[in-house]
Amino acid sequence: MPCEASISDIRLSLDNVIVITFEGLIDELRLSFHCVTQISEELHADEPISIGMRGVLEYPLRNSDATVPTIARSRHVSRQLIQTLVNALLGQGPVCACAPAD
Repeated sequence: MPCEASISDIRLSLDNVIVITFEGLIDELRLSFHCVTQISEELHADEPISIGMRGVLEYPLRNSDATVPTIARSRHVSRQLIQTLVNALLGQGPVCACAPAD
């Protein structure tokens, strides 16, 4: 099923500048997020790693502190959700657990 975004709150002004309401912008961002998520799921359907797991794996590439609580705070999700993803990754092999630095 292809993604289709609504542009009901977007209009052109007289000088051809796009004008959008704040609510319309938020709606478009949400719809775009879901569309990109759907496309990503379709692209990676044959892989054993979910989108959430992929996000956990990508985090250390951009950040030095990659503890479960730090990743959860940066993603605005619960520590338990990230821990579940990390545990699944530990079971598959792409990550390893290490002792915290003193």
